[in-house]
Amino acid sequence: AYWFHKAAKLGLHAAMFNLALCYEQGTGCDAHPVKAVYWYLRAARGSTSLANLSSERVAQLRQEFNVDVSQASEMELLDDDGDFALAVGRTVTNESRSSRNNNNNNNSSN
Repeated sequence: AYWFHKAAKLGLHAAMFNLALCYEQGTGCDAHPVKAVYWYLRAARGSTSLANLSSERVAQLRQEFNVDVSQASEMELLDDDGDFALAVGRTVTNESRSSRNNNNNNNSSN
């Protein structure tokens, strides 16, 4: 899963799909249906050839694990370490988002 994650972060859609499979099946990482849905959706957005496969997998995960797609969409909000906030069991609030944005704006002006 490590190398798929690296490649997915670089924008490679096949790696996004494969990373979703890893998260779905727990191959090379802990199984995490929300992360799987997130990466399936990202893969589908960037590749028409992966869109049908991704849609099928998302539908199955939604049915099996009752995964909320909006929860997967929230994973795009990054925490300070650059990791997904939901991946470490935290939720990102509007207050923490705005304080992080203020910190980033202050750092970029220096």
